[in-house]
Amino acid sequence: MSQLVTVLQGDLSFQADFPSPAFQLFRDPTTLQRVLHDQLAPRFGLGAADIRPHHFFTSLADTQLSCSLSRFATTISLSAERVDIACTNPNPKITQAAKR
Repeated sequence: MSQLVTVLQGDLSFQADFPSPAFQLFRDPTTLQRVLHDQLAPRFGLGAADIRPHHFFTSLADTQLSCSLSRFATTISLSAERVDIACTNPNPKITQAAKR
């Protein structure tokens, strides 16, 4: 017996910690931003305005680069210590397609 369930809202999050800080990620921020753009733009519609560097001067661990994939309500954050991906409240079109 199957039953149709409607999901009103969903949140997904993923966190991957590096075994040791990856300081080399931020050695050349321009190259990092270009690589992220080149990989994510064709597949997910990432634009230059969607990439935001965050430089905090309290510690190097606080320096981040974040990307917003608004079509998918997803944010990707990179730091020297980890990668975080958060997807909140999925797009209604995606929800509709999942119902079929």
